[in-house]
Amino acid sequence: MLSLCSRRTGPIKCPTNVLCSVTSTDDGQNNNNSSNNINDNNKNSSSGNKAVTSSNTGKADSCLSWQDEIYCDCPPGFTGRRCEVDVDDCQNSPCLNGATCVDGPNSYTCMCNDGFSGLNCSDDVNECSFKFCQHGGTCVNTIGSAVCSCSPGFTGLRCEHDVDDCQHANCSNGVCVDGVNGYTCLCNHGYQGEHCDVMSTPCSSAPCVNGGTCVENFDEYTCLCPLSYAGCNCEFLQHYCEPNPCQNNGSCTSLERGHHCKCIEHYAGTDCSERKMKCADVNCNNGRCVENKDGGVRCACEQGWVGAYCHVSDHIKLLNRI
Repeated sequence: MLSLCSRRTGPIKCPTNVLCSVTSTDDGQNNNNSSNNINDNNKNSSSGNKAVTSSNTGKADSCLSWQDEIYCDCPPGFTGRRCEVDVDDCQNSPCLNGATCVDGPNSYTCMCNDGFSGLNCSDDVNECSFKFCQHGGTCVNTIGSAVCSCSPGFTGLRCEHDVDDCQHANCSNGVCVDGVNGYTCLCNHGYQGEHCDVMSTPCSSAPCVNGGTCVENFDEYTCLCPLSYAGCNCEFLQHYCEPNPCQNNGSCTSLERGHHCKCIEHYAGTDCSERKMKCADVNCNNGRCVENKDGGVRCACEQGWVGAYCHVSDHIKLLNRI
């Protein structure tokens, strides 16, 4: 009886390079060549019982015979008589949430849509953990996506767009400059106001500060500043204390119309230039020392004597006048 593996005109080769061969026993002698091809089997087909074996050089495990049929014992992921059919591992739709299944050898791969992950794309991705919303938007995670509540002035799925506030702005006589949730009108010459809709004059913008009075002169203006202020717009405070007019370490206070010196001890005068003296330091020769209200001293001379220190005879003074 012919071996099932030798009933064909050529070698039965599984597509995965597994050769089907026979092992025969003839007249008590063993044929140890287990890799004979089909032609060798045909030469010995009339003798002995024959068992089917295989030479495993590929994916299939062995070439088997059963009920006068030859088939390949296929590895996982393949089927068919010769293991020529790749099992479709995607036929049971293992991929979830609209993912695309890609079949492989005894396996599959799920190509997940945005918002999902995992082997079968069953896991919802928390987009909010990746700073999904821009420009300070508030993120709320949803199945497969996220929803952003945008800050004022922004829009878009992820708050990525700055709203063009100039789109509906009215800068009548100027140019609109977009900002965040607002805009600014740059007015043309001669106009002012939030929307550049008010005609302006040199003094309409109140350029004079600190109580200055604005006087128009065609397209120009002049500020009349109050006392103690100076500058084109009366912006500078006049400092009567610069440089310090107070002598002998006196401190200066600038006033509206001048300054005031606060003198240290033993000094007096509008500029602290006068030294205060005590009666113990003064020799009123022909008089007595008297303290003034400002803290200074003076000599009160006796009759017939004059001078700062009562040292000049009034008689001599009269003679000098003659």
